[in-house]
Amino acid sequence: MKKGGALLRGVSFLLFLALATYVSATLYRQWRHPFLTAPVEEAALEDACYCRVYLARRENSLTLTGLYGFEAREGEKVAKGATLAGIYDSEAAQVRAESRRQLSRRMEALRALSLAESPKKAVYGELTNLHRALRQGDGDALRQATLGLEALFLTGDDPADSEDRVREEMEELQQKIDELEEVSREDTQAVTALEAGIFSRASDGFEHISPEALEGIGPTRLIALYAAADEPGDARLVTGLSWTCAAILPAETAASLTLGQEVSVRFNSVSGSYTLTVADLTGPEENGERVVLFRSDKELHKLLYLRRDIARICFQREECFSVPPEALQKDPETGADILYIVSGGRARAVPVELLSTQGDRVYLRSNSRLLTGGALVITKGDDLYDGKVIPDT
Repeated sequence: MKKGGALLRGVSFLLFLALATYVSATLYRQWRHPFLTAPVEEAALEDACYCRVYLARRENSLTLTGLYGFEAREGEKVAKGATLAGIYDSEAAQVRAESRRQLSRRMEALRALSLAESPKKAVYGELTNLHRALRQGDGDALRQATLGLEALFLTGDDPADSEDRVREEMEELQQKIDELEEVSREDTQAVTALEAGIFSRASDGFEHISPEALEGIGPTRLIALYAAADEPGDARLVTGLSWTCAAILPAETAASLTLGQEVSVRFNSVSGSYTLTVADLTGPEENGERVVLFRSDKELHKLLYLRRDIARICFQREECFSVPPEALQKDPETGADILYIVSGGRARAVPVELLSTQGDRVYLRSNSRLLTGGALVITKGDDLYDGKVIPDT
C-alpha cells in the first residue's frame, strides 16, 4: 500500500508539473508576443423594410354562359385572335370538343416525339412536364403529359419502324381532328383573344383595378379598393408585360426614393427576389404613410395569382466587411480609421471607412486589396505601425 501511494503521488506531481509548465509557457509567449488577431468577415448592409403590398395588372375578366369548354391552357401565352374557349349549342358539341382536344394533345405529344433527338430525351421531357403539372395542380397539363408518355410507348426497337408508326398515327389523328373541327363550325361559338396575353382560369374579381387606378392615391383609398371584389369571372386574360406593385411605406422612407430607382422585393407568398423600379411618388401622406408604386416588365407569369401580400423591400445593399470593434485603430498621423492586417508576417496599415456599428461588430469598406474575407486583423498589440514584424502566435 505504501509503494502504491508513493507511486500515485509521483504521478500526480508529474501531471501538476506538466500543467504548470504549459501555463507558464503560454503566459510567457503572450508576454513575449502580445498580439491577438481575428478573421475579417464578408458582410452586407441593407436598407430594407417590411410593408403591405397590392398588385395590379392589365387584365380582362371573361364571363361565359351556357355550355362551354376552354381551349387555352392555364398560364398559356396566347396570340391575338387565338381561341380561348368554345360555347356549345348542345352537350353533343361539348363532348365532341373534348374528344378533339384529347386528339390534339396526343398529336402534340407525337409531334414532340418526332422532333426529339432521342427517345430517352423525349421521355425525360414528358416526365419533366408531368412533374410540373403535378406541382401546379394543372389538370390539362397533367393529361397532356400523360398522353405524351403514352405516345412514347409507340416506339419499337427499330427506329425506322417507330418513325413510320408515329407518322401514320399523326396522319390518322390529323384527319379525325379536321373532321371534328368541320362539324364544330355549325354548333360551336369560338371565344377569341382580343389582345395577346396570358390566359388563366383563376379570376378573383379584382381584374377591374388597373395600374393607372393606383396612381396618386393614398393608403386609405388603396385599402378600400382591395376590400371588396367584383363578381369573379370564369377566366381572365392578362395583357401586356408590365405589372404594378403598390406599397404602403413610412413617409420618411418614401421621401428618400427617386423615380426610376431600382429596388429588390421578396414576397412572403412567392419564392424568389424581384427587381422593380419606382414609378410613382405622387400619393398623399396619411398618418405618416404614403403609397409608392413600383413597376416591372419581367416574370409576370410567376405572379399571376398574387394580389396582396406582405413583402420585404430592399432599397439599397452594400457589400462590406465586419471586424471586432477593438480592431479599429486610428492613424497616428492623420487620425483616420485604419486596420492592421497581418500580411507576410508584418502588420500592414489599411485605411477604412466606418459604415456602421451593430452589437459586437463594426462594418467597414476599403479599396485596399489586403482587406478580404478571411484575412487576419490585429485586435490587440503594442506599438503597432505599418511594416512591424508580427511573430507567429
